[in-house]
Amino acid sequence: MSSLVEKVREDWQEFKREEPVAIWTTYVTVVVLVWLLAPTALYLALTGVLYLAWRRWMIGARCRSVASLEGKTAVVTGANAGIGREVALELSRRGARVIIASRDVSKSRLAAAGIRSETGGEVIVKQLDLASLASVRQFAAEIESTEQKVHILVNNAGMLMTERRKTEDGHEMMFQVNFLGPLLLTHLLTKRLEESAPSRIVNVSSMGHWFTDFDLSDLDGERRPFEVWRRYGTSKLCQILWTRELARRLRQRSVSVFSLHPGVVNTEISREQRDRWWYSATLHGILFSYVFRSAKMGAQTAVYCAVEPGLEHESGGYFADCAPGWSSAQAKDDKLAARLCEEAERMLDIKLVSA
Repeated sequence: MSSLVEKVREDWQEFKREEPVAIWTTYVTVVVLVWLLAPTALYLALTGVLYLAWRRWMIGARCRSVASLEGKTAVVTGANAGIGREVALELSRRGARVIIASRDVSKSRLAAAGIRSETGGEVIVKQLDLASLASVRQFAAEIESTEQKVHILVNNAGMLMTERRKTEDGHEMMFQVNFLGPLLLTHLLTKRLEESAPSRIVNVSSMGHWFTDFDLSDLDGERRPFEVWRRYGTSKLCQILWTRELARRLRQRSVSVFSLHPGVVNTEISREQRDRWWYSATLHGILFSYVFRSAKMGAQTAVYCAVEPGLEHESGGYFADCAPGWSSAQAKDDKLAARLCEEAERMLDIKLVSA
């Protein structure tokens, strides 16, 4: 063995004497490669760490409450898919009797069957089309006649339109589905919620409320060009303002009201965007698989607002990631909130509950 080592050493010394250029070329190559690749490796490692941090932040917080909902009844709108289905699933898992309220009854039945198979709970399906105020009234009448109690109302259903459309009631479609319809539904179910106190109303809004063309004298946006994100933002701002005013009016009746931002979530609310020239199914899949959050994680803050013990003192608040969220200055304007509710009363020809 020692002779073999000695032979290798002698061979190496001879090689160095005979091939100095090769030796120095190798040294230089190694140094250059280290100089080039070390920063690249560092960049790649840093990119990986930053992506994981970004991904963890985008996924959001999880509702840690283990509160039971045994004996409670919850109504969840738009619960046949996406965030609404995940909220309904979690409430059912905690023992609640869940009523899925959505426009597509066949799809809702499939969702209900899936939830029952996972939780073994009671899940009921009823039709509700927020684009029709008559449908809202019919649904509320059914609840009044069949349900003795309603402990939780989650106004989750919403839409994102790419062009101006009007409902059969004459209102801009997105504004009615995201705001007027839920407001009317809540108004019609307020009596049941009061009788079931302590109860909660949860309004799924959006950080999109920061981007708005809000004009109290033109809530349907008829006097300006249709800009999808500003119209969407206006409807979501109205949800937050209405939440504040409704919480003020119901504070002495043990009915708590919350609004929230669920995060940027892969749901069917963006289905209207699929017909746009710039839409890419591949890019959409990549973004929502590796960058943004799932419907399950998007439902966490709504579940938190529905079940977290001791949250009553935060009634009227805006939440994100299972904690108080950062809303715009407009969204905190109580005088504007009161004036909005007065205008909504006029548009719907109703009288909202007084403080």
